[in-house]
Amino acid sequence: MSRCCVIASLGFIAMLWAMTFAQNSWASDNGETDKEGTKLEGDAAKTALIEAYTQQKANFDRLKTWQATVEGTILSGHNLSRLRGARLTKKADNGKKREGPGKSSEINLIAPSDLKATFVWDETSKSLLSTFKTTPSSICTDEATGDEYQRDTHEQNVRVLVKDDGLFTVHLRESILKGDDFDLFGERDGFEPPGKERKAPHLTVTREDPARLFQIRSYSYAFDPTVMFEVGGWRIDAATKDNSDGAVNPILNDVMSVKKAPNGDLTVTRLYRTTNDGKITTTHVTQLDSQFSFLPKSDTMTSNEGVLVQKIDWEYETVNGVIVPKTYMIEKREFSGRFALSRTCRLTDQKVNATLPADQFDVISLGLQDGDRIIDRIDERSFEIKNGKPVPF
Repeated sequence: MSRCCVIASLGFIAMLWAMTFAQNSWASDNGETDKEGTKLEGDAAKTALIEAYTQQKANFDRLKTWQATVEGTILSGHNLSRLRGARLTKKADNGKKREGPGKSSEINLIAPSDLKATFVWDETSKSLLSTFKTTPSSICTDEATGDEYQRDTHEQNVRVLVKDDGLFTVHLRESILKGDDFDLFGERDGFEPPGKERKAPHLTVTREDPARLFQIRSYSYAFDPTVMFEVGGWRIDAATKDNSDGAVNPILNDVMSVKKAPNGDLTVTRLYRTTNDGKITTTHVTQLDSQFSFLPKSDTMTSNEGVLVQKIDWEYETVNGVIVPKTYMIEKREFSGRFALSRTCRLTDQKVNATLPADQFDVISLGLQDGDRIIDRIDERSFEIKNGKPVPF
């Protein structure tokens, strides 16, 4: 063999060795590539998630005050036996039939409501002032058959103030329409003797432990905007930090994966075992949006029977240099597949880091006037508003 051939052969071998080394290195650092992206392994996964966490936290650190108007729809699943005044009004002409006898306790009605809300939120004082108004439709639909039922409705109109010293709630109802204004009534229990009529309408506010906010913010009448930054009950940056630690934990190798899409998005998949025998019961998939500081783009939780137990989708916009949601959609189902709840929210008139009035979170900001009252369920006291101030009653 000539010297040139030997050199060419050695060069070819060197090239093959280099290619093989590069491929092996890529595989060990990043795993395989499929249509969903490249699987990141070990330190590569941890590094990617730490970068995502850093951007998420930086965005939250810039968010000091936040205000918006919210409009949308709520769908709620109710057992027929528990829904007040529900009665069948129209059979669906779609050929669908119910399996089994169709007892009222087994019929799940999907009840729609229109949602209107506002909120003012302050990071420094951890304070929140929100309104929450739902106007329900009188028509409900049987989830299984499509049959229509009519129900009695009750409008929900609530204001909530949350501070470190209490959760203040007032339930409003429309009484007498005067032009564009409403006379508003609240709870009357415990104030007037039987038969005594009050000359002017009044509001009644209840004060409870602020920890109760956690119980009502996702399903009921407190519109807490921070919920929109959470997955699995964690704020997304805390969840991402936890996953970055899990990425290099050998124990989680077979139940956690991180993939990076060509556009830079990250997808984190975790399998959860919640039974005594270690059986995997849910798969949790979170997609992080690289175009918006790796905030969540979608989040799903699926049971091992294939039921989509929870699904959340986000869209974002940048307001005053801070990324905030402009749409937020969540749907929840029971593990049986039975529909539970969905909310679709559209945020408008957003203001970020605007200066708030000094009295923004004063209890009077709930709309209280002289004669209105506060029931304090923490200290077991009552107050009446006089000259704009609460006075022990």
